Amino acid sequence: MSNQLPIGDDYTLDDVTNELVDVCNHLNISKSHFMGVSLGSVLIAKLTQSRPQLVDKVVLSGAITRFNLKTRFLLRLLLFTKNILPNMVLYATFAWIVMPKKNHQFSRKLFVREAKKIKHRAFRKWLRLLPEIKATIDNISNLKIDRPVLFISGQEDYLFVNQIEEYVKSHSNCILKRIKHSGHIVNIDQPHLFNQHTLQFLR
Repeated sequence: MSNQLPIGDDYTLDDVTNELVDVCNHLNISKSHFMGVSLGSVLIAKLTQSRPQLVDKVVLSGAITRFNLKTRFLLRLLLFTKNILPNMVLYATFAWIVMPKKNHQFSRKLFVREAKKIKHRAFRKWLRLLPEIKATIDNISNLKIDRPVLFISGQEDYLFVNQIEEYVKSHSNCILKRIKHSGHIVNIDQPHLFNQHTLQFLR
């Protein structure tokens, strides 16, 4: 999450996607593999639809393809408490809810440590994107993604992995690798397996 966000209040997911395109143009990248983690998977999905010529293959880790009742409740709770609780309380609570098990402890601590680097103003702007993110996820099955997609999810990512499995069943260009003893941040919980599956897919 970048701290260098535009000043205006009309910042959208399309703006974020366009920033990804600007980076590719700046680095003279005409086509590449793209990877998205957690909410970053939504951005990569939008990029793949809007700029398919830039995308070769896609890896989505801890992806979000649909909100169930639990995640909808958590989203409403986050929006309700955003002006009441300090940012760090929100970060820590969110990390504990999404990664609750003992073997997720390292991922939780890493998430909170990195979250401390996010400035208050940037965090509030990202919170304003949540309704648009929800709307995008609700309609993600309608996004036209015709590139090969690998989903890598932890078996213990209880909020999202079952929805991903349903999504993959109806999309022939997608495959799912479920990693045991891993939660939402599977690339941190099981980095060697994550890298192994990713490299096999990209070859």
